[in-house]
Amino acid sequence: MFLTKGVILLVSRGQFAMEYLAVLGITLLLIVPIAVIVYTYSSVSNEQISQQQALQIARKLVDTAEAVYYFGAPTKTTLKLQFPSYIKNATILQNTILFVMETTHGDSDVFAETKINLTGSLPQSSGLYEIRVQALENGVNISVVE
Repeated sequence: MFLTKGVILLVSRGQFAMEYLAVLGITLLLIVPIAVIVYTYSSVSNEQISQQQALQIARKLVDTAEAVYYFGAPTKTTLKLQFPSYIKNATILQNTILFVMETTHGDSDVFAETKINLTGSLPQSSGLYEIRVQALENGVNISVVE
């Protein structure tokens, strides 16, 4: 009789271990895909937020450039701007401020245009920068304050 109880006890322990492993396996099968989906959506969301921040910066620079241009030379002002992550390139092209943003689907252009002539340069990486916007005789110069 004692031997029979020991065998039953061993079978019971073995069954418990197998059930535990099965529950653990099913739990991992559910958690891993959910974690991947959450990571993917958060990455895309961060890219979209950075693109919107870059668009706000471009519009603010254009609005400020137009304001100082219409006041006339030598009007100037300084802006403190937080440049977002995912900036691949920031360029001033005649009357356009252009940010090329890195995304999971390739590069994306974010820009703002104006009717006035723009010159100068912008920071090429993320961070907090002081940007000087100064009216000239034939347009506006935008540059980073050293």
